[in-house]
Order: sequence, then C-alpha cells, then structure tokens
Amino acid sequence: MNIMTLEQIETFLEIYRLGSFHKAAEQLFLPQPTVSNRIGQLEKELGHALFIRGKKVIQLTEEG
Repeated sequence: MNIMTLEQIETFLEIYRLGSFHKAAEQLFLPQPTVSNRIGQLEKELGHALFIRGKKVIQLTEEG
C-alpha cells in the first residue's frame, strides 16, 4: 500500500492554487514532468482523477 507524500500534497495544492501544472512547476522549482508524475502517482494511489485538464484551464474533479 502506498501512502501519499508531502511532496504530492504540496504539488496538488500548488496546481490548485495557480490553476496550472506549468506554473506550479515553476513555483516549486521542478521540471514540469516531475509535477505531472507526482499527480499521476497520487491519482493512481487514490483511484481517481483529481484534475480536469483543459487547454487553458485546470479544474478539480468532484473527487479532487
């Protein structure tokens, strides 16, 4: 059983706050693929998508 990490939670919150994976990566001083990977792993662990990824807008899913 995997347990969500502080890094995953911090990344989730920055994406939510900034509305962008790219902006969250910049704010966290991380490559964008690392941000995507953290959220992908978190979504896998929880069994739900957390974000609706649009071209310009990121929104939370109901589970998010």
